[in-house]
Amino acid sequence: MKPVIVTVACPSAGEANIIMETAVEAGWAASGQTWPINSFYRWNGETVAGEEHIVLLKTVDKCFESICQLIFSHHSYELPSIVMIPILAGGPGYVDWLLDSIDGDVKKVGASPTLRA
Repeated sequence: MKPVIVTVACPSAGEANIIMETAVEAGWAASGQTWPINSFYRWNGETVAGEEHIVLLKTVDKCFESICQLIFSHHSYELPSIVMIPILAGGPGYVDWLLDSIDGDVKKVGASPTLRA
């Protein structure tokens, strides 16, 4: 298991909180944070500006597929911006805590997205 951060932008605080809370309660993430952001992005050939809520989940690589399925089950965007970022180092004891906090029973939920590396 390798420690990673999974991030996704959500259109509302409510949607972000459901994804974050469900991932932590399921044991797929050790912790999560969310906060409001201003976003600019390209969608269907247009530049879009809006307020979103970013979610950061501290987890491990083996939980990525389950977290993706969770996000697809609760996210209202057609194409959520799901990204996995490796944690190359952490403070003393932090990575051990993160690894110990992840439930070894990774389950599948909801829709089955196509995952690409």
